[in-house]
Amino acid sequence: MRKKILHLFFLLGFVPLLGQNYNVSDLQEQLSSAASDSSKIELTIQLLKLDTSTNLESNIYHFHNSIDLAKKNKDSKALIKLYGTIGFCLVDKGQYDSAAAFLDQGLKLGHELNDHLLVTRILIFQGNLNWVKSNLKRALEIFNEAMTYANKGNDPKSKAMILNTLGLIYADLNEREKQISYYYQAYDAFVELKDTFNQALVLNNIAGTLIQNKKYDEALPYLEETVSLSQSTQSRYPVFYELALGMKGEVLTKLGKEKEGFSFLKSALDLANKKNHTQSQIIINMLKSECHFNYGQYDEAIKAALIAVEISKATNYVKELPALCQSLAKSYKATQDYKASLFWLEEEIQAKQEIDKRQKNKEIIQLEANHTIQQKEAENQILSLKNQNQRIFIALLFAAVSIFCFFVFYFFKQQQQKKLEMFRQRVAADLHDEIGSNLNNITRMAKGLKSNNDNHKINQGIDQLVKKSNHTIQSIVDVIWALDEEESKLGDLIEKMEAYLDSIKSPHENIEINFKKNNISNNIYLPMNTKHHLLMVFKEAINNIQKHTFPLSIIIEFKHKNKNLNINIINTFQEKKENIHSTGRGLINIKRRIKDLGGVLNIVDNKNEFQIQIELNLN
Repeated sequence: MRKKILHLFFLLGFVPLLGQNYNVSDLQEQLSSAASDSSKIELTIQLLKLDTSTNLESNIYHFHNSIDLAKKNKDSKALIKLYGTIGFCLVDKGQYDSAAAFLDQGLKLGHELNDHLLVTRILIFQGNLNWVKSNLKRALEIFNEAMTYANKGNDPKSKAMILNTLGLIYADLNEREKQISYYYQAYDAFVELKDTFNQALVLNNIAGTLIQNKKYDEALPYLEETVSLSQSTQSRYPVFYELALGMKGEVLTKLGKEKEGFSFLKSALDLANKKNHTQSQIIINMLKSECHFNYGQYDEAIKAALIAVEISKATNYVKELPALCQSLAKSYKATQDYKASLFWLEEEIQAKQEIDKRQKNKEIIQLEANHTIQQKEAENQILSLKNQNQRIFIALLFAAVSIFCFFVFYFFKQQQQKKLEMFRQRVAADLHDEIGSNLNNITRMAKGLKSNNDNHKINQGIDQLVKKSNHTIQSIVDVIWALDEEESKLGDLIEKMEAYLDSIKSPHENIEINFKKNNISNNIYLPMNTKHHLLMVFKEAINNIQKHTFPLSIIIEFKHKNKNLNINIINTFQEKKENIHSTGRGLINIKRRIKDLGGVLNIVDNKNEFQIQIELNLN
């Protein structure tokens, strides 16, 4: 009897780990109107937690729905809480195998998430399962492991609960010194946490230990403190307050304080009846019956026990029924009513058989539920595998289409490139064969006219015609060169610039011309547009130098670093030419071309030096 009460207190101690208390009907109503999946799952957890004292099977449907929701949302933390809660409830119902299965699933998920807090909670429930099954050695191992995770997760609440439970386990092992030591450690931990309810719980456990040793006078102060502390928390944990009052009444009767003791038992029972707390009503009536029996008040003992039996049968809560039948058989035997005593002994056997039968039925129901869950998990895995295969097929199809599109685009680009190359070659050939040929004929004809004509003015006009024709021919040659893909290197541009300077330089001019390459590679690729604009800028710059100054030296400097090309044209001159009419179009054209290339142009005009600085990015 004492162990059953302590076990009930143990379960009450873990209520804060699961959440607040609510009314069952309120929770069911909230659950039916809940909008979000997370709200439905949390309300189901609260409902299952309350079902430790009502009917677990009535809400198993909500549990399965919440499992499906958590899996659909891939909410592993919610799954762990659900597995832990249902395992906790099943332990209280005595369905140990089913409880173990759910707790194992929760623990596996907790380890996968590496969530120390959730792993601690599941281990606590597993330890409780082994404790109530009397696997005390295994229970100690699990609770010590839970303490390790509680330390890792910095979870002082769980650590305090574990210390209290270790005390309960050592009580079963009859190691009183360790038992009391753990109780005091737990009490200090709860005082530090300012947890009034669990302080009362530990004090009650200390009192229970002293009662087992029949040290009722030493137990009474602890029970008085328990009652005082539990009274302040009765709005949240009324069952605990009722049971604490009942235990205090029991101890007072043991100390010979009959009137006072039965007064506390009555107060406890009145509260339990008022709140309709089934378990409290049954347990307090059992305590009352035992106290009356100890005082030789057998009729009162029978009356209290019969009330407990009636409540037990009416509420279908038959867990305590065998003990009640045994108590009635003992009381009737004391009154020498052997027939009634025999009847209740037979009732005890039937009650045990009924419990075994229900246990088996519950196990069958739970096995079916587990099978349903496993079947759904298998279906989800198959669906997940199908979805995964579909995703792989779609990915492969997308990759194949992408590769196909790439090759089509590449082929199309190559064809366009070939067409463009053929077009450039045709344009270059046409320019060379038609326009170039005609201009050469004009030049030869003009020279022939000049040799047969003595008119000075006409000869001057012919000279101008020849000069313009030569200039046009050179421009056409430059256009053809710009269209030529085979001459698209920086070295080709420099050679073209050098050739241009040689073609315009007069033999009598003493101008020093120097190209500085600063160790750059001649193989740097230049796009067609870039090399054409740079050549035109160079020719315009040289034209301006000759037109406006008497040059002494011209330096063309090339630098290449980090894909940036710098060209610096430096003209050192003795003096500028005067009275030169200028439209300014030369510099305007240079600026426009550099802007089109996305480059930077800087012009420096000093007394005896003129510079054109160009910076281009060749990306």
